[in-house]
Amino acid sequence: MARSTSHPRIKPNLQRWYYAIELRKTHYGMLPLLLSVTPMSPAFASPTLIIAHSYLSKIRYSMRILFSKPIYKQNMLKLIVNGKVHNVEDIDPSTPLLWILRDTLNLVGTKYGCGIAQCGACIVLVDGQPVRSCAYSVGLATKHKITTIEGVVGENGALHPLQQAWIDLDVSQCGYCQAGQIMSALALLNHNPRPSIAEIDVALAGNLCRCGTYLRIKHAIQVAAQSMTDTENTS
Repeated sequence: MARSTSHPRIKPNLQRWYYAIELRKTHYGMLPLLLSVTPMSPAFASPTLIIAHSYLSKIRYSMRILFSKPIYKQNMLKLIVNGKVHNVEDIDPSTPLLWILRDTLNLVGTKYGCGIAQCGACIVLVDGQPVRSCAYSVGLATKHKITTIEGVVGENGALHPLQQAWIDLDVSQCGYCQAGQIMSALALLNHNPRPSIAEIDVALAGNLCRCGTYLRIKHAIQVAAQSMTDTENTS
């Protein structure tokens, strides 16, 4: 059966048409909202404005792909993701890393949230540092070690102490933001094995949770930190 060209993981030379379709299908209904958001409107500096900016980001990306020049096979990028080398062809280096992870490499654990690097749902680690992949171009990520939520699990399939603590304490509700929360927590524990509540607050200040599970997130990080310390002491 032929693969549908409406799917995001299609041949790169058809990618611009997919996003053109998505632009018309998904964002056309947002036009009245976008036009209504002005500095003089009640929506200004409100959640509605944030939503509007998110859709504007999607529209800008879709339009850039639609009207950009064709991308040729000479543009091959080397990515090191979760310890594996991937050679990605026909990719504009300015493409956000998030779309390459999700649409090209099929690593869909990393989520799209706001599109303006404000919510933290798309966080991955680049050389151990948390990076918002929706605003980080794939060209900058070449030759660096990228870790996504899929790479947190051990080689033998064992869960990381953070993941186990998340399960034991039933942290997630909707779960959409949790991959980004765990990646930020992992970066923190790699640099600070025993963080205080204040240090956790600072490290995860850029991670938003609409379900409000912040107290359980903090508790899970402390439990994971204790578990990691105990493991080191017994080894």
